[in-house]
Amino acid sequence: MTRDFTVLTGADLVKPVPKPKDGTKWGKWVYHADNLTLEYQGERGAWYEVDLERCNDSGEILDWLVQVLHKNWSTRADVGDLLRALDDLAGQLQSKVCAMGKNQRFSYARHLSEKGEEK
Repeated sequence: MTRDFTVLTGADLVKPVPKPKDGTKWGKWVYHADNLTLEYQGERGAWYEVDLERCNDSGEILDWLVQVLHKNWSTRADVGDLLRALDDLAGQLQSKVCAMGKNQRFSYARHLSEKGEEK
């Protein structure tokens, strides 16, 4: 009796993330493909914008997350939704900016244009 085995890579074990489209929402965060931003649309006119072209490595991304964390209008859900948005837009953020604890450069603009997303 012979058995066939398939060798799996790490990529085979990660579920594919569908490409977010312009206007995709994560909680109160909205993706704008035309200027590569995530816009926070909160109550009472609260507004904030995260520029994806300024999220090029793990330090820059952590800086945005902590900035939002310390805003008086943000909630834990808002910070979690922002992290989920950054992860979805990157298509597995950890593998792009900090795999195995090593900082790596990353470009949302390049990544999204390679995936066919309009800028």
